[in-house]
Amino acid sequence: MGAAFWGFLQNHWVTLLYVLFTFCLGTVAGFQGIVARIPGEWAMALRTFYGFSYIIARGAMPAILYAALHKLHLLSLQNPLYEALVLGVGSETVLRSRILLVFKSSPGQPPTEETKGPLDFLFWFQQFFIDRAGNVLAQLRMKAICKYFDKPELRLKQLVD
Repeated sequence: MGAAFWGFLQNHWVTLLYVLFTFCLGTVAGFQGIVARIPGEWAMALRTFYGFSYIIARGAMPAILYAALHKLHLLSLQNPLYEALVLGVGSETVLRSRILLVFKSSPGQPPTEETKGPLDFLFWFQQFFIDRAGNVLAQLRMKAICKYFDKPELRLKQLVD
């Protein structure tokens, strides 16, 4: 098992570097999502299970796409760094794309659009992980408050002094 792994690594280390590059592009996008949703405590959110899982999953999406396309020989490999960059950024573009389903217009009302796309899944995915990371942070804050300030002999005047 170990010899097979090292043999694979020796034969495909350059490809693994490009997969790692696309993984990094995805994690940057995930990091941006966490910073946008939890601006003041993003570092603490990354230390929670849900925050870390979100970053890993966002990085895995373009990395798996690149690895699969490479394995299926669908990449030209004339400029693999460029292809890795295009797949990393392109996967984010596809995830953020929208398709117009319905355009409603009523007299006296502003027109409304109903759109769907992969971003709906991404929003749900982001909501699921980042909200839970925020909940873990809230629980940690409550534990700290209870530990330091929930004592019978502690009064507000003592806190001020």
